[in-house]
Amino acid sequence: MTDQTVTIAGRTFRIGAWYGPAKPVADNAMAHAKARKFQTIVGWSTRRPKVSYVFKTDNGKWDTGRCSAAQWFQWAGEEVLDA
Repeated sequence: MTDQTVTIAGRTFRIGAWYGPAKPVADNAMAHAKARKFQTIVGWSTRRPKVSYVFKTDNGKWDTGRCSAAQWFQWAGEEVLDA
């Protein structure tokens, strides 16, 4: 894990840390996600900051995703020790 942090809407997130959802999720929803990168992604409809993350799917395999910084802020709850 890195010591890199990013602040979104006044809240600090650690890149490489695992986060649980801020609100309860359905059984098939993303239970934990790890913040991998925080960057501006060229080619998206806007040049707003995006978060790249990794998560475990229902079948136990790993997958990646991207979302806006605002979406990450709304989804991410507290940091958890491990997925």
